[in-house]
Formats: sequence, structure tokens, C-alpha cells
Amino acid sequence: MTPQLIVLDVDTDSSEELFRLVNHRLTRDALVGETFLTAVSRREETYPTGLDFGHACVAIPHIDPDHVRCPGILLCRNASQTIFHAMDDPERELQIA
Repeated sequence: MTPQLIVLDVDTDSSEELFRLVNHRLTRDALVGETFLTAVSRREETYPTGLDFGHACVAIPHIDPDHVRCPGILLCRNASQTIFHAMDDPERELQIA
């Protein structure tokens, strides 16, 4: 069985809160370990994942596999714009929706 990894209509205004909500869902379904939230937050601080495509900005936070119990890709759409830092220029803030 493939886990449901689409999270729609989240409404947070910070990446930290977004990570907490995703962590709650993934831990509830036993898809990640207890270290996931701290690890994904630290990795985003060290290696920002925001991408500016001109017409849209997206973020692709990711994590080392030792924090994951079931491999997969989670797609999340946030109702509010959230600041992530650009992958190619960590000082630049991008509004991700």
C-alpha cells in the first residue's frame, strides 16, 4: 500500500510551522522517525531549498534517508505565502505558496 503523501490546504505563515504540520502527519502514519522534524529544519537552515522559476517559486525541502521509515515524496500546498531562502542565493528570501 502506498501512503497518501499529498497535503492540501495547509495554512501556515512560517516554514517552521509548515514543517511541524508535515511532521505530525508523517509521524502519525509512522513514515518518519522521531528525528525528522529537527533534521529537516536544520537541513533547510544549512542548505536552503527555495527555487525561483520566474512565474512561480517553490521549495523542495528534503532529508537524509536515516530519518525516514518509508521512502516517498510529499507534495504540500500552503494557502499562505511562506518565506524560504533561495537555493542559489541563501540571503535572498522567496515567497512560496
